[in-house]
Amino acid sequence: MGASRHFPVVVVVLAGMALSLSCVVPAPAIAESPQIGKARKLVGDGKSYEAIQSLKKASQDARGQPLAELLNAQGWLLYREGRGDQAEEVYLRALAEAEKSGDRNLVLKIKNNLGINYYVSGRLDDAEKAFSEGAGMNSALSTKYLALIREQKTNSQLNQHIRDGIGYRLNGEFEKAVAAYTKALAIDSSNVRALEYRGYAYLRAGQVPEARADLEKAFRIEPARITTSINLLKVYCLEKSPDAYGDFVAANRSLLEERRDVLARDAELQRYCGHRLSALGLRAK
Repeated sequence: MGASRHFPVVVVVLAGMALSLSCVVPAPAIAESPQIGKARKLVGDGKSYEAIQSLKKASQDARGQPLAELLNAQGWLLYREGRGDQAEEVYLRALAEAEKSGDRNLVLKIKNNLGINYYVSGRLDDAEKAFSEGAGMNSALSTKYLALIREQKTNSQLNQHIRDGIGYRLNGEFEKAVAAYTKALAIDSSNVRALEYRGYAYLRAGQVPEARADLEKAFRIEPARITTSINLLKVYCLEKSPDAYGDFVAANRSLLEERRDVLARDAELQRYCGHRLSALGLRAK
């Protein structure tokens, strides 16, 4: 089904992310025919249940392409009502009828709607498969959804590598943690979390120059991230680089003093930097 402004925005929340579909790709709409026009009017009157029943009744005597269109419209109404499992079943019936009719545009329309239904339910592999044919037919909607799906899959892989690294770090397996964060950075070389976490893992593994390189890069990207600053101070103290330590404190004194409580609670920082913390009004414990 094509674009429409007749129905409300669908907001999808997946893996902690809120995506407004209307600002990325158009929501599916009901194609016109007398039966579908009747259903549209019922929907406009707030009678979605009656619209679905009307389409079911009209489908009983239809065959081929008309049946596929009625089922497609019914599937969309079920999707709109949040009944994804039932929508999928109806869409698959519609697709079978459309494929028998040989109408490629109708097949594409149904596959796109089926793909949207899969996407909203978080079934990204199924959604990607449904949209792939449409992208090959230069469907803008299919292409945009495929881009969303691939971006989401990439982000999911990146976050999984970071979670793996955190698990290794908590177990004291710092070399394995470095390897996991490196996989994340292969996906996004500027990911601040992966840079900071790998920098800290390098620090704990005794690879201080590598730690400094990662942490300084993370700091350049997001200088307000206090944990990055704390770990950089540790690196400068371990390197016995008083100039680097002093320059960093002088340049970032406002942030460090504002978050003095966080610095005071970091026992590792206290251990590595000792008396140098007095410049920030902190005492070594």
